[in-house]
Amino acid sequence: MHLNFYNIFQILSLFVAIFCYKELKKFSLSFFIPLLFFTCIVEIIATNNRFFGWKSNYFIYNIYLLVSLPLYLAIYSQMIELNTKTRIVYVMICLLCESLIIVNYCFLEGIHVFNSYSLVFTEILQIIFCCLLLIQLAVKEDKQSIYILNHPYFWINAATLLFSLGTLVLLGLQKYIALHHVEIDGKSIYRIFLPILNIILYTSYTYAFILCKTPHNKTSSLQ
Repeated sequence: MHLNFYNIFQILSLFVAIFCYKELKKFSLSFFIPLLFFTCIVEIIATNNRFFGWKSNYFIYNIYLLVSLPLYLAIYSQMIELNTKTRIVYVMICLLCESLIIVNYCFLEGIHVFNSYSLVFTEILQIIFCCLLLIQLAVKEDKQSIYILNHPYFWINAATLLFSLGTLVLLGLQKYIALHHVEIDGKSIYRIFLPILNIILYTSYTYAFILCKTPHNKTSSLQ
């Protein structure tokens, strides 16, 4: 068994999240711990699929899409300002989104084919929520004189936005890239750029978790 270089950044992010658990809880970010734990398990298994005698690791990532979305949505529900009415709408949207991914997994693209429809849908959803949160932070910066670069939410959502945009292009076109052999030096372009995006994402998460422990971050949310 072996690890890819970017797996180290994922594991490090998990350990830092566990170390900063009390502070993450104050910022309503504690769901990152099960999310990162599940991510590390999936990535390690997917990286070593041949060790387990599997020809493809697509079915593992399909399961990841099913399980990770509710965890991400739970995190967004804590970060986004929601009143009672909008929270009900948010829950309904979440249930609808997860239902669509389950339908795609069970009846459309299936278990053993990479669920690109689910990925595209998930990434678009994350892009929308990240933009909303970044706008909320910008408004708060103007009204309350907070320094946006010192807020953990900024690093989480800016990095997730970048990752989602890159993933939307690379994996959303995965079938086209594989069919037409779009490569650089014999490597598929998503195998080149996805590790870079992963390193940026999990490094930013790690930095955000550390920011939760800094003295100037006394507020626990945007509210």
